[in-house]
Amino acid sequence: MSITSTVPNIFVNGIGNPMEAAEVIADFDHIIDDVSANAVALVSPIIGALPFRNLIDGEVTDANKITANFEFIRSQVNSRASAISSPIVGPFPNIIKNNAVNDADDINENFTHLVDEINANAVPKSFNLFAWGDNNNGQLGNGVSSGTETSPIAIGLDPDWVRVRAGGNHTIAIQSDGTMHSWGNNTDGQLGLGDTTERTSPVQIGTDNDWVHCWASTSGGGNGAASAAIKSDGRLFIWGDNVSGQLGLGDTVDRDIPTQVGSDTDWSFITIGIGYQLAVKTDGRAYAWGFRSGGQLGLNNPAGVETVVTQIGSDTDWLRLYAANSSSQALKTDGTLHGWGFNSNGSVGDGTTTQRNVPVQIGSDTDWVGPGKRGEHTIALKTGGTAHAWGSNNFGQLGLGDTAQRNSPVQIGSDIDWSLADSGDGHSLLLKTNNTLYASGRNNSGQLGLGDTSQRTSFVQVGTDTDWVFANGGGAFSNAFK
Repeated sequence: MSITSTVPNIFVNGIGNPMEAAEVIADFDHIIDDVSANAVALVSPIIGALPFRNLIDGEVTDANKITANFEFIRSQVNSRASAISSPIVGPFPNIIKNNAVNDADDINENFTHLVDEINANAVPKSFNLFAWGDNNNGQLGNGVSSGTETSPIAIGLDPDWVRVRAGGNHTIAIQSDGTMHSWGNNTDGQLGLGDTTERTSPVQIGTDNDWVHCWASTSGGGNGAASAAIKSDGRLFIWGDNVSGQLGLGDTVDRDIPTQVGSDTDWSFITIGIGYQLAVKTDGRAYAWGFRSGGQLGLNNPAGVETVVTQIGSDTDWLRLYAANSSSQALKTDGTLHGWGFNSNGSVGDGTTTQRNVPVQIGSDTDWVGPGKRGEHTIALKTGGTAHAWGSNNFGQLGLGDTAQRNSPVQIGSDIDWSLADSGDGHSLLLKTNNTLYASGRNNSGQLGLGDTSQRTSFVQVGTDTDWVFANGGGAFSNAFK
């Protein structure tokens, strides 16, 4: 899927004034949002924190700042070059010089160049799939449903995977042809295959070939397990356990095949926690539904269930939301991070253990990249390549060298070359810019991929390979792409 070829507010007159400055910023935001929402090839979203959002008090007069914004977007896409066919080239064809913006045509040509380059190069690249850890329900996908694998093993031989999400004990994945596949536990119909029979290797879900995003719940079978996916036309589908109304269909009846939620065609992202779901639309509005015992929906409602899709507040600048056990995390387009929900283990990250029923900002920083959140802890990156952790740490999953809980973000070491973060139920995964993979935390089933079952309280490299491009954690297992 390509991004829209025409930005919404082309700079027109070439004379700096507040209105035109706002239009230029709107164009930057449009490109960022479109790429993050639609470019299937990107392994992680572009963050929305432009280095210069205020162009000299709202006036478009400093060409260097405008140029820096163009370069920011280009570098963000290129930093994810493992998922695009070739880097976006530079320099831009018309960099304005002399610190003066006098030619609107030059700016417009730069926007066009950026869009054209993304559309030409950010095409889906497929990967080899690997998995490790607990396999008692066939969730690794290697054809058996017993034992554990303590080191990464290849799942099949075809390098044709573009999306994968590990759930509590099942997996959902998308191939390069747009087909969706599932395997593992199926007690609640979470595989979407029309039955409740376990599968030990990937099985295609239906015949549709227009899936672009998928997610598997953090919970295992019989405990709120569900799955969700979005199609290229922006429609949202959900299936699996529905005891808490977490399918958003207005009832509590389970579904064992993908079922469309409403009729809207503007969904861009969805995640599933234990008994609840969070999603974002292309207009930046956030929504929640399902179980709300600990404030995890962010709706400021008492305990109970929400069986219909309900908007969280009125903000229109949400980029990504992440559901977990009973707390939630979210990233806004301005690079700020927010949290809410049950908080006795500090998982919200606001420096307290007080339950939050509505989103609260985590500190004042504006340079966060989408966090990896499962269970009751979070691993998140900043634009400078640093990694930070907070929440539950009983297995050393924060990677800080101990098992002490943290109630607010703490930097992990001093490295500044982390590129991706994710977490499972008691373990965490980090990827570096050199494509090496690291793991920390619980390891009773070999979910760290280190060849043993010994717990780690600091991040340890997984093998010696330097070609990992994506990793994510499930219940007691992990999977990744090369």
